[in-house]
Amino acid sequence: MEPRVLLIRPAPGVRVRRPEPPNDFLPDEPTSVVEHPYWWRRLVKGDVVLCDPVPEPAPAASARRAKE
Repeated sequence: MEPRVLLIRPAPGVRVRRPEPPNDFLPDEPTSVVEHPYWWRRLVKGDVVLCDPVPEPAPAASARRAKE
């Protein structure tokens, strides 16, 4: 079973450290992290927010339009 991945970013004005080495700060842009109790605690506390995944464009539809 693959671990679930969360797409998160720090709340405005908050700096959040990663729990794994090198323990750097989470960047301001949305970042994928493996689901872990640490991240759920940060979500509940309001230190990070969940982000909506960016939908990927369907390459088949754009390829058909280019041929026409």
